Amino acid sequence: MNEVDRHVPSDLDVHLVLDNLQTHTIQKWLLRHRRVRFHFTAHPSVGELAADITAWVETWNENPHPVDAIAP
Repeated sequence: MNEVDRHVPSDLDVHLVLDNLQTHTIQKWLLRHRRVRFHFTAHPSVGELAADITAWVETWNENPHPVDAIAP
């Protein structure tokens, strides 16, 4: 996380998608890095998570654009 924080320009927010495993270990870090937002998923299996990621990629690729183009 520190590596990501160092390399993303300071005027940008950082959004990360994670599972909810051991979130208590990052709470203090998040308090020191207020621009970082975590978005948690809950999938009952690795297979379902992989299917959701694949579906997202396929949908994204139908109309691809640079990630910074979707920032507010």
